[in-house]
Amino acid sequence: MKTRYKIALLFTCLFLGISGWHMGYARMNMGFDTPKLPTTDEIVAVETIAPVYETKDTITPFTNIILKHFDTTTAKVSEVGALAPSFMLNKTGEELKNTFAQWEILSFSSEEVVMQRQISSIPPVEYTISHIGGFVTVFYGKMEEGNIKEVTRIPISHLHEDEIKRLDAGILVQNMDELVRRLEDLGS
Repeated sequence: MKTRYKIALLFTCLFLGISGWHMGYARMNMGFDTPKLPTTDEIVAVETIAPVYETKDTITPFTNIILKHFDTTTAKVSEVGALAPSFMLNKTGEELKNTFAQWEILSFSSEEVVMQRQISSIPPVEYTISHIGGFVTVFYGKMEEGNIKEVTRIPISHLHEDEIKRLDAGILVQNMDELVRRLEDLGS
């Protein structure tokens, strides 16, 4: 009886080993899970595309703003879209380019604005919470106009005067957990 179990165990292990090797070999040869990083020529080609905003279009309350973050570490693009916040209203493409100097404007019309920025997937150690255009804003690291991580939908008009003064100076937070907690406090 013990011999039958040994033989059955041997065949089971052999079957699983061959199956696992075959699946791994097939995955490797079929290119699964292997991200294709862009070549230098492809990156240069993307960076040399001239933005289109020569028209006199302006941003309206119904303009869809799409922010793309190109992660230089993983070569992936993440995308977030929303209607234009109030501080962007009536801006032309040139004004938007001057306001957000670290962003590349890929397309601009009164219906849709697409902006892209290169980032690294290594997150910053700290964030600063402040406000722009009447809304609570999160900055990467120190508070600089081009380091905007996110403009929230939390209006400062609902906050106490003391809290607005702290936002004017910039509230420095050390990690994502503290950032989320502070934003929840401000939004409630």
